[in-house]
Amino acid sequence: MMKRLIAIFLVLAVAIPTFSVTSAQGDEQVLYIGLDVGPGGYNNSMPYNYGAGHTMHSKMYTPLFIWNADSTDIVPFIVESYESNDDFTVWTFKLREDVYFSDGEQLTASDVKFTADFMTSSDINLENFNHINEAFGQIEGFEAHRNGEAEELSGVQVVDDFTFQYTLSSSNPRIYGRMYGTYIFPQHAIDFAPADYQTTDWWYNADKQVGSGPWVVADYKRDEYIELAPNEYYFQGKPKLDRLVNRYFPDETAAVLALAAGEIDFSYVSPDVLPTLDPDTFEIYGGNSYVSIFFHINYNNSPEEWQDLRVRQAFMYAIDRQAIADVVLEGTHMVLPCLVPIESVYTDNLNDYAYDPDKAKALLAEAGVDPADLGTIDWVTHPGYANPLMKDAVQASQAYLADIGIQAEMRYLDLPTWRTTYLAEGYQMGFRGQAYAIFSPPLAALYTNAGAQGGDINGWDYAATGFEDVVNQALTAPTFEEYTAKLGELCQMENDQLPWLPMWVGERYGALNQRVKDFYWYPAGGGGPYDDHSELWYIED
Repeated sequence: MMKRLIAIFLVLAVAIPTFSVTSAQGDEQVLYIGLDVGPGGYNNSMPYNYGAGHTMHSKMYTPLFIWNADSTDIVPFIVESYESNDDFTVWTFKLREDVYFSDGEQLTASDVKFTADFMTSSDINLENFNHINEAFGQIEGFEAHRNGEAEELSGVQVVDDFTFQYTLSSSNPRIYGRMYGTYIFPQHAIDFAPADYQTTDWWYNADKQVGSGPWVVADYKRDEYIELAPNEYYFQGKPKLDRLVNRYFPDETAAVLALAAGEIDFSYVSPDVLPTLDPDTFEIYGGNSYVSIFFHINYNNSPEEWQDLRVRQAFMYAIDRQAIADVVLEGTHMVLPCLVPIESVYTDNLNDYAYDPDKAKALLAEAGVDPADLGTIDWVTHPGYANPLMKDAVQASQAYLADIGIQAEMRYLDLPTWRTTYLAEGYQMGFRGQAYAIFSPPLAALYTNAGAQGGDINGWDYAATGFEDVVNQALTAPTFEEYTAKLGELCQMENDQLPWLPMWVGERYGALNQRVKDFYWYPAGGGGPYDDHSELWYIED
């Protein structure tokens, strides 16, 4: 940490070459930012491919629903109204009639139908299907269309120009809770097939890309920046800025140096950076991320001893998670009993797994496990959890485990390598985060064998029983109170069975140069999406 602070202070005193100057340039307003820095960003990604990167996706495309300003609720965005039948199996949605794509074409229910059919095609080629499963998986005909047995997603139908209908395969009183990432694409402008989704240049080609968000692609250089121009047809008004340039950085430290040098005006920052920032220059944004940090065990690629609950319990007792939260993470994180980061749903019987190395050793002995038999645990993570503060937390965890004889090594992977490694057999434990907002946790993906994070990929069956029934009860619970009670039950089951190893949930921060006005940012899990009203941002020098 000290080396990092010294580097940041030095950049304030030493002149360094800059990428560009963020200012009102003549009559033009050009804002340079780092919106893909930190755990919520995913450089060079496109909608639906991953659960993160929504802060940038929502600049170019509009979702049907959107998170509110502090990630505590979900609200309609381009949906004007909605209703369901009595058993919550048929939902009817009315679109706003003032939403236009950046080429002037009106967004209609036909675009919704096209998007649903396109994204659930058997030819769609994605690295991660979690978000497609969550957005469309409960709609009637999903499996048949995904398997190539049907020509359309039959459960999505156009009623009229601005009305569409979802018919579900089972009851869901809160289906809209998973529609926040359902970005709608222009049927008339998509010139590629589903099989080319990841390889086409359409997403970043200024001559092709069309969206209904406040911005449209103007220029792009992979791994360096994406430059956006205003969408003059945006339904909430044409943006005030002339250009919005999102720069990509290899890590948070590089972004912080650029922020301090005046190359960008906004970036995600870790808590240890805050004291280095001039309060007369920078405004700090922050809040609860509702992102649970945990170790995700790949049982298929780990010694079978990890299938023994007592070994997983030993892991938990061996690490002083509270001390790490208080000291290493500087009081910005809370210890978790499960992946549910919402204290209001917790039951009274949760085990806090308070630090007890003697108990950890006793559990290993009771299980007949010599720590040496576990080998060196292969941990992997991505740049979102590779900032110096989190690296210190990982090193502290390694030291605590070493005290009971368990060895672990972390591999810090770039995003492309992480994506391929995490979805394969190439690791033992993934150190990662999971967005878990109360209104829209990805219950099916997390807790059932049908989800991409369970079943065959990591051998979930070895450690978890009974989750599928409770997930179904949560999804069909008719009232919010019954639904949150089921979240509490899932938390208790996690806490008892430890299919994965929960660590912390924390506050996250962003720093803005105060010359940028009417700005908003919140550390929403995966970047939301939420409406930051970027059409109102402007620079005042």
